[in-house]
Amino acid sequence: GAIGEDDVVVIHDELLATGGSMQATYDLVKHVGPKKVYINFLIELKMDGLEGRQFLGKDLDVTTLLTIEE
Repeated sequence: GAIGEDDVVVIHDELLATGGSMQATYDLVKHVGPKKVYINFLIELKMDGLEGRQFLGKDLDVTTLLTIEE
């Protein structure tokens, strides 16, 4: 009951690496049907095997403050 269909939700995490934890969180929040979900991270790692943004999908609104590439 904490999230309703008229709500806009921001999910924030400090690090995007593989994307698995955020995908699970997003799926849980999306299940209750908010109007919009935004996802943001402080740091995104883009290194061999750590392409979490691709795992999350292109249809999600994902932003990061700092991207670290190999």
